[in-house]
This record gives sequence, C-alpha cells and structure tokens, in this order.
Amino acid sequence: MADELDQVFGDVRGIAAWGVVSAVEDGAEAQTVTVQTADGAVRTAVEVAQPFGLASVAPANGALCVLLAVGADPANLVALPVGCPAARMGELAAGEVAIYGADGSRVHIRAGGTIEVWGAAAVKVTTQDMTIEASQGGVQITGTVTVTGDLNVSGNVADGTGTLDRLRQHYDGHVHPDPQGGDTGPTTEPD
Repeated sequence: MADELDQVFGDVRGIAAWGVVSAVEDGAEAQTVTVQTADGAVRTAVEVAQPFGLASVAPANGALCVLLAVGADPANLVALPVGCPAARMGELAAGEVAIYGADGSRVHIRAGGTIEVWGAAAVKVTTQDMTIEASQGGVQITGTVTVTGDLNVSGNVADGTGTLDRLRQHYDGHVHPDPQGGDTGPTTEPD
C-alpha cells in the first residue's frame, strides 16, 4: 500500500514543474520553447499554450514557465504562457491592465479611465477608416502634424489668435500688385 501511495504522490507531484526557458521558437502554428526543468532535464519543442488574441515572445534570458505533464505523463509536456520577471512592467494600480514590450512600448489601461499608448520608436495605425470622437474636451495634438492627402475641415478651426476661417476670409478678400501688371482682385469661390 505504501508503494502505491508513493507512486500516486510522485505522479501528482510531477504534473506541474517550473521550467527555465533557454530558447523560444515562434515561426510555426504553435510557439515552442526549449526548457530546463528543476531536475536538470532539457526538453526541446515544448508547445506553449497561448490564449487567443494575444501573442508574445518573452526574452529567453530570464524567462520562466510552468510545465504541465498532460495525463501525468512527463513525456507529454505543455508550457503555460512564458513570463520574464526581469522584463515585467510592474507597479500597476488595482484594476489596471497593460500590454508591454521589452523596450518599454506599451498600451496601459489606467484606473480612472485613461488609456496611454507609448511607442519606444513610433506608433503606427493602419486601417481602412478611422473615427475619433471626443465628447468632452476635444482632441489635443502636441508636436508637428503632417498631412498627406486631403484635409477636410468643417466648423471653426482655432489657430491660437483667431480662426483659420477668419484668416481665409482675410486672405480671399485681399488685393495686391499683379506681376503681370495692375492689381489682383478679391478671390471668389468657383461656381
């Protein structure tokens, strides 16, 4: 009886173990890792069970994962998502969520309703169509804005000292010397 209990205890104890990740392969349908277990065994091509809609490749240096022996069979391992404590973004407040990269780039959903997007080098958004709605407070842009293509503006556009509409009206109504001779007349909108 004691031998049977020892066997059951050994099987249960061997169902889960820590693995130290030495390599990550992310080129196929399933991500795989090379890991070393606590008893020194090295396992290659261990499939990582990643959640749908979230893909990541943790830096192998310092990465850890929990290994599960499916059916208590140590030959049939699966790794839970890989973590890297050394590169972890911490100090989140209760209720906050962040998606982050090793270079510090992140999407941070902060408590209180603010979402911060920060790219270490750039943030690029590519889509078929985009709408930005700000029901209160408007949209603020700091820095240089470059527009390629058409810019359609409706309503008043403030320029810091007035409005672009007022500037446009002044410009359209001005008269100046014409290089061909005489003066130019006020600009009129084409019919």
